[in-house]
Amino acid sequence: DSVVVVASGKPEANNDALNIGADTRSGSVNVSSNDILTGITNFEATLLGNPSFGMIDSFVNNTLYFSVGIGAEGSAELAYQVCNLDCAGQCDTALIIINVENDGKEPELPNTITPNGDGLNEALVFDILLSNPAEEFPNNELIVFNRWGDIVYQSKPYANNWQGTNNDGKELPHGTYYYILRLDIGNRDIIRGDVTIVK
Repeated sequence: DSVVVVASGKPEANNDALNIGADTRSGSVNVSSNDILTGITNFEATLLGNPSFGMIDSFVNNTLYFSVGIGAEGSAELAYQVCNLDCAGQCDTALIIINVENDGKEPELPNTITPNGDGLNEALVFDILLSNPAEEFPNNELIVFNRWGDIVYQSKPYANNWQGTNNDGKELPHGTYYYILRLDIGNRDIIRGDVTIVK
């Protein structure tokens, strides 16, 4: 009898680049296409965490499908891990480097949040605070008012984490609220809008 032994060890993950141009707001990249998987036939790639902006539409067959909103720009990193399923503990990690060109348009402003615990639309998120370096707007401030003009929430700096509560952490009732996002008062960079809490 003869025995065939095939070496199957640790995969080597390599960084990937996903470039999204100004004329498109989505793209995809197969993260395993440039990884070194010599002798490995049974492997799995897994995303680790979330990028600082944009949306992961899906991750299927080791391919990341990613999109951003109008006006989004900048760079983000997303880590992933590839593992040899035939050898426990044989894994390696790398980065997906996402570069988004400026499309010359104003960013979309959120107008609805649904803080119900399902992980979708939980918080009031401004793309401009995600796609620009934090040091660009270090003194930004969010102020939220009810329909009578009373301040119900205030945060400086704002961390894109308001989920429909007042300053004491109590849930606000369903309804429409108004906000002012002061990015840079000295340069008169102020965004105004309204947001509806849906539960």
